[in-house]
Amino acid sequence: MSAHDKTRFNLMTVLNGDYFDFGKVFVNSFYDNIDRSRVNKLYVYDTGLDDAARRFLSAFPDLEVVGTHLNTRHLMLHDEDWRRNVYSKTAFLQQVVDRDRLPTIMVDSDCLFLRDFFDLIPTDRDFVACRRRDVDAFSEYIASFFVINAVDRAAAMIQEWRDEMLYGTENHKESPALTRVIARGAHDFADMDEDVISYTGTQIDDSVKIVHMKSSATLRTVAQRIHQPCLAEYNARYFSDVPIVVRGTEREAAFIDAGLALPHAAAQAPVLSAAERLADQLSKVTPQQRALLLKRLGRSSD
Repeated sequence: MSAHDKTRFNLMTVLNGDYFDFGKVFVNSFYDNIDRSRVNKLYVYDTGLDDAARRFLSAFPDLEVVGTHLNTRHLMLHDEDWRRNVYSKTAFLQQVVDRDRLPTIMVDSDCLFLRDFFDLIPTDRDFVACRRRDVDAFSEYIASFFVINAVDRAAAMIQEWRDEMLYGTENHKESPALTRVIARGAHDFADMDEDVISYTGTQIDDSVKIVHMKSSATLRTVAQRIHQPCLAEYNARYFSDVPIVVRGTEREAAFIDAGLALPHAAAQAPVLSAAERLADQLSKVTPQQRALLLKRLGRSSD
């Protein structure tokens, strides 16, 4: 990117009620740390938010909540609602491109913004994908951070990506499908390093721009993923029911008085939802016990 290149981008993410704790960290940290002169608009696609969540988001300038036909819940990774939420992202990405005809960045809602990253984006390439360093990872690229620079060439690439998600036997469809599309070489792609714009480790230094609070064998619930010890200093500022853009103003009192937000200090303790408690319990039982419990609940164990 040229030192004089000040391309403006749209950003978009997808968010439902069970992931809204991630959403608070995502939006608060974005507005605290990102150069908004480089941002046209942040689009949040609503796949199951409640009125309090929408009110929280309404406090932020240049943020638009986009209603959808989806109303998903998240009980466990790779369940049907999880798939519906994930697979909807590429369709919504195309919608954002079509709306404003601007370069667009798609970022997963379970991300924490630490530093501005725009000057690292190679804007002379059509598309930019997040490349993983781990050679044993399930796919070479991960779709947690994805950039479209070439607006006119986006539709063909996105359609190929969506079609590719119909193939393969992986539980994770989105990232392996993207990896196969890139490997074919039919589109112009550049890479950005996962450790810079989708970091999942615990040794956070100045090179990390975005932390990805990704699930793992030891981080299964939303609360566990957010309240990692290495993220404590960031959660003290960003895990709050009070939007950071009104904090310290008269509007903060209005949010608290309305009963839709907690005082900042009271918002720090992790509280497990019913869905998270179920997921936590399922992680502690044998596969046979898990299948029996899900059968009693009327859910598939696949």
